Amino acid sequence: MYANPHPINHQRLLHHPQLKFYTLPLPGPKWYRFFKRWIFPGPLIALARVILFLLLFVFLYIFLRLAYLGHSNWDNPPPKWRRALGRFILRSSAILTCLIFAIIPKVVDNTKPKKGQKADPERPPFDFNEHYTMVANHNSMFDGIIGSSFLGTPSVLTTRALMDSPILGFVLKQMRAIASTDNRNGSGKAKSTVEALIERQNSTDPNEHAVMVYPEGTNSNGSCVAKFHKGAFVAGVPVRPIAQIYPYKYHCLSWCSPCFTQVIFEAGCQFFNRAEYHILDLYIPSKEEKANPQLYADNVGKYIANFMGVDYRPDLDVPHNRVQCRVWEEQITWEEALMQVEAVNSGQKVSL
Repeated sequence: MYANPHPINHQRLLHHPQLKFYTLPLPGPKWYRFFKRWIFPGPLIALARVILFLLLFVFLYIFLRLAYLGHSNWDNPPPKWRRALGRFILRSSAILTCLIFAIIPKVVDNTKPKKGQKADPERPPFDFNEHYTMVANHNSMFDGIIGSSFLGTPSVLTTRALMDSPILGFVLKQMRAIASTDNRNGSGKAKSTVEALIERQNSTDPNEHAVMVYPEGTNSNGSCVAKFHKGAFVAGVPVRPIAQIYPYKYHCLSWCSPCFTQVIFEAGCQFFNRAEYHILDLYIPSKEEKANPQLYADNVGKYIANFMGVDYRPDLDVPHNRVQCRVWEEQITWEEALMQVEAVNSGQKVSL
């Protein structure tokens, strides 16, 4: 049903100074783990939750199809009433997902002025219809399913393969998701993801969707914020930082395991889960940050990490996560993993 790494490798990963941030912690005492997995809630309740979630996704697709019935102009934002209806359907689905997996969500708007204080005109409070790009740390598969739905259902960055999928593709299409190969410039050449993102960020269309970006490019276990890539910051426009936190005692909701069935099974075996989405003050870049997108990205990453009370780790990148996955799946030995990490740290290109 799911796969765990060899116990020795798991301990090695948890104690490695870099790979530990991409590794699932041990989920509590063995007896407690056994009780949850095989007695209560157990596999039957976990299976029921997964089936209900899949049925919910089918109904989500059906209702979104009805909401966009007759709509054909996908190159431009939909009318306000269609977007409002689609947002209601997605948010309702997020609430039902929370009920299915016993997730207690908490959305905290830290941008509202305190009693007796006036709002900063340069840093307006969060609004569901604002166009600022949202940038967030990325921990869990629930980030996009629940988090974005509670934040106004912004657009997301995705791949062409997902956009072409029969059901999820339509959901992403109505969210105005950005896939690099969906955008063409005057020469007919496909725009890069960064070019498409900049175009969306600079759009003056009041009906255009904001964009949610996860600059880490992969999942961590929430114990740090890994390096933010510069793509969302090249335009040099203000961004809305979002801190996503999944408090837990025994089970981490992070998608650090390469095995999807393990992630969904463990989530279904919990008595309850917690999720927090903190909306932070608008981050306005300085002249230096506008001229240096990577500096801008790093400073926003530090801003989110400081709020979460964890370290910002610019030395961690996607290749480290891939090495961790290969160790988890026992595709490489521990000695090979150490050599690959050393190569990544030295800037060498490693085939992962």
